Amino acid sequence: MDPVNDTPMHAEYVPDLTQAVSDAGTLAREQVQAAWQLHLEKVREQLESGWLETLQQIYAERFHEVEERLRERYNEALQLRAQQLADEQLEPARAQASAESRAEARSQAWGEATRASIEKLNNVARRLRMASSRDEVKATLISSASEFSPSAVVLEESELDLTSAPALANALESKDTVVAEATAGELSEAVLQQLRAPENSRVFLIPLVAHDKALGVMAAVSPEAGTDVSSLELLATLAAPHLELPPEPVIIEPIPPKPGWSDLSRPEQETHLRAQRFARNRVAELLLNHINRVRDARAAGNLYGMFRVEIEAARSEFRREFFETSPSMVDYLHVEFIRTLARDHADALGPDYPGPLL
Repeated sequence: MDPVNDTPMHAEYVPDLTQAVSDAGTLAREQVQAAWQLHLEKVREQLESGWLETLQQIYAERFHEVEERLRERYNEALQLRAQQLADEQLEPARAQASAESRAEARSQAWGEATRASIEKLNNVARRLRMASSRDEVKATLISSASEFSPSAVVLEESELDLTSAPALANALESKDTVVAEATAGELSEAVLQQLRAPENSRVFLIPLVAHDKALGVMAAVSPEAGTDVSSLELLATLAAPHLELPPEPVIIEPIPPKPGWSDLSRPEQETHLRAQRFARNRVAELLLNHINRVRDARAAGNLYGMFRVEIEAARSEFRREFFETSPSMVDYLHVEFIRTLARDHADALGPDYPGPLL
């Protein structure tokens, strides 16, 4: 509306206003573009007046620093990679050398330990051989066992009351190592006092066996860290034969000497002469009838095995005809077997030949 006349504006002025606004916008854009162009021109003039050289110098310096850093990094990376490649190539050799070194060290340690163990066992065996009494043998065994057990005793079968020590009875009967609790019910109070075993400890009962006979038991307390029972068993095996009682001496009654020829009566002399002829005839029959077998049996050293039947028949007849009837009789058949049949080589008769008649 017109403020003066208070009447509505005429419609013909609306297009003019729109056009004016559009023209103003266009002019503004043109002005901005012109200002930008002028700004760009000023920048170009500054660059052309030396600013470009300054920028180039700045960029050159910066890129030179970057180049140096890159070259250093590249060299470091190259050296690192070269070291890695060298390590990768050397690692198998190092590992092999290290493994060989460890194996050699283990082998050397094992060899030294083995030599030390063998030397100890040889020393124990030597002491046992040199022991002059069974008490010394037991003392040597206990001393040697102390390396593997804090306490050990050697108990002979004659010293044991097996009715009150079932574990000991089991070891003697089985002839094998038995592991028992250190209690009076298992070992008896007397054995416990000798062992001085701690409560709740274990005791190895190792039988002392010689010629398949249990002579006694070595009782050894197992330490807390455990004990090498195989070493104790080996010591017991070494000591057992030295604890065996020597056999009772065999007393052989001397055989009364046979009477001499001149001491014999005439009938007795005739009996002896007949016995000599009997022996020569029996051996002559074997040689005449079986000479090839005799030759082979002599070479094999088994004349008795080859002619067992003939020899036993001759022995039985000689015993009946001469030994049982003449107290002074000599086994002329045995003499002839050795002298003629075996050609003075008694071994040719063989291991089964029973020997002279008694």
